[in-house]
Amino acid sequence: MEVSEYIRALQKRIQNETLQLGDHDGVIDLLCESYLELQKPDEHLDQGFDVLNQVMNSMEMDEMDKIIYTVCDLCQEYQRNGFTAGIKVAAHLLNELQ
Repeated sequence: MEVSEYIRALQKRIQNETLQLGDHDGVIDLLCESYLELQKPDEHLDQGFDVLNQVMNSMEMDEMDKIIYTVCDLCQEYQRNGFTAGIKVAAHLLNELQ
């Protein structure tokens, strides 16, 4: 992903949303959501979901949905936590370097 593409996505989001600049988590969430929206599908992740669907093939649809939704929620939370931790570490390092 190009940085300019990310900047354009951030600018678009800022124009369309009310920012709460006093809330640092709100700003980090804004950065994270913009970043995640620009990510291309991960082939390895797609393969994992294919395997999961094959394993669950004999289940009822509502049982499958519960599992898939839980897995997707966990994946999104994992991505968000990693991104947020990276931003916080970078901010801490910049602060120490000054």
